[in-house]
Amino acid sequence: MRHTQDDEGLPDLTELGLIGSALADVAWVGDLAQLPEEAILEIRATLKRRLTGSEADLILLDLKRNFSSAVEMAKAECLLRQTADKRSTGSKKSSAKMGVHLRAKLGKLRAEFENDAQPDSDDICGRILKDPVLENLVTPLIEERLRLEATDPLRYSTSLAIQKLPQALDQLYRAIDQGVVTGKAEPSLSFLAECVVRAIAHATGSTPGRTWDEYAGEEKGIGVETCRILAAALNNALPKGSLKGQPADMAKPYRNAIEFVREVD
Repeated sequence: MRHTQDDEGLPDLTELGLIGSALADVAWVGDLAQLPEEAILEIRATLKRRLTGSEADLILLDLKRNFSSAVEMAKAECLLRQTADKRSTGSKKSSAKMGVHLRAKLGKLRAEFENDAQPDSDDICGRILKDPVLENLVTPLIEERLRLEATDPLRYSTSLAIQKLPQALDQLYRAIDQGVVTGKAEPSLSFLAECVVRAIAHATGSTPGRTWDEYAGEEKGIGVETCRILAAALNNALPKGSLKGQPADMAKPYRNAIEFVREVD
């Protein structure tokens, strides 16, 4: 596929970023899951072991705002797992990662432009529009390349869109491919842990650390314990078919969130 001087690297698109793109842009607040009052009281009591009441309230304000997004992410993850289970045949298990599926779709779309082929613009744009996540990722790349000459070009200016589509697909494929990692991916838990770390840093002015309790043999401290309360509330907010027997421990997502926040801030 040809490359142009307009090609610029995108940051790696991880599972967390892709799941975020799957969420509805607009939703009635009343339709979204809210952090239960019991969890709010438990988190406040946990935080006040080390922080002031005003700091705890500021942290809770951030967490309540982000909890509903975490639940929506978790629901999207559940749907991906259910779809993967249906696609699995025999001993071969289909991936439940959104990045893997999007990478495959992008690979097929890119192949249509091989050897300078020019596919039907309405057809290929229409196929992208059938996948809301792919549409949300591709549209801004094309609009940027068109220098905003057309708004929503996949729908209303397909002849212009297809001129910039090959490079946009190639750019997006590379970013998603770099973001796909081995092992289990639970972006909603990563999102919750990062929210906790950022909320504590915002309220106190410093990134929280980790505490290992030798006697209990586990991570302790207000940060990871807050993560665990949120994980339990998140699990309870999911549909019955998606509930886990035990909420996630959250030690690993919390540890990764601390490292990530320290790297980028």
